[in-house]
Amino acid sequence: LQKLAEIKSKAIDELGRISDLKELEAWRVRYLGKKSELTHILRRVASLPLEERKAVGASANELKTFFEHSHREHTEALKE
Repeated sequence: LQKLAEIKSKAIDELGRISDLKELEAWRVRYLGKKSELTHILRRVASLPLEERKAVGASANELKTFFEHSHREHTEALKE
């Protein structure tokens, strides 16, 4: 869970500095792509004990949704 918090903090910080669509796409790949840390964590959830699985899985999915939403909003803002 601490790792997820670190990923979120770093991603938000980077997102705030993005000023064009090319950088935004690189951000999306870095945080939502197949080889991203978040995807890696989501793949390992099944191997965790049940209680950890629930907490980590819920937090990771929430973070993924947050990243997707942030990406959409930032894309619209840059297009304007």
